[in-house]
Order: sequence, then C-alpha cells, then structure tokens
Amino acid sequence: GSVQAAVVGKGLTSIVPAGLLCLLQWEELELLVTGRDEMDVQLLRQHTVYRGVCDSDELVKGFWDVLEGFSATDKARFLRFVWGRSRLPRPTHFTESFKVHATPGCGDNRLPKADTCFFTLHLPHYSSPGILR
Repeated sequence: GSVQAAVVGKGLTSIVPAGLLCLLQWEELELLVTGRDEMDVQLLRQHTVYRGVCDSDELVKGFWDVLEGFSATDKARFLRFVWGRSRLPRPTHFTESFKVHATPGCGDNRLPKADTCFFTLHLPHYSSPGILR
C-alpha cells in the first residue's frame, strides 16, 4: 500500500525533480521513463553498427525490410530477443549501439542468435528475404 507508493515516489523523485512532476501528464511521464511503445525502425537503424557486413549488403537491406514489415507486437518481441527490452530509449538517451554481426557461411538452416547484454544480433547469411522473414 502506502509504503510501496512512498518508495516508488522516492525513486521517481530521485530521477525527476518533484517540482517538475506536477507539470507533466501521466502520458508524458510514461514516455520520458519508458520510451515510445512502438519501435521506430529508423531510429534503431541510425544507432546500428555492423560486423562482417555493411549497410549496403543485400542481407542487411533484407533484414531492415523484414523488420519494417513486422507488426508493433513483433517489433517489441524482436527488441526483447536482441536486448531484453520491448522499447527503445528516447533518441537523446540512446547510449548503446545495436550491433548486427553476420555469421559466416550460408545460414538457410540456422536461426539468428542474440546477446541481450551487448544488444547484438548474430545474423546468418540467408539466401533470400523470404527465409530471413
């Protein structure tokens, strides 16, 4: 009850000054704390680095096309798979780059792997976007 609410309030005011809380609607506060509920693929793309491929490779182009086509729910699931979170931070609070590492060899029979601690996707070299999907 009230003890938990007091602890949450203390934690919140350690991040957001109490005087500012009254200026925000709950939706604005939620956005500041948790980020947007729908993943912005372009924002993620702007904060991506590559190893073993470059952004102009067909594999990478196909990857972004497939990700753009995901539903909001599947985009959140993808983020949870590669990062352990379902939302991206605000653009000004993006502190860690998303990493796409190509795994060597043809990967039509392999699944992608992720290192959530390092925000890294290990992507096999699929022969077509259909298989990537």
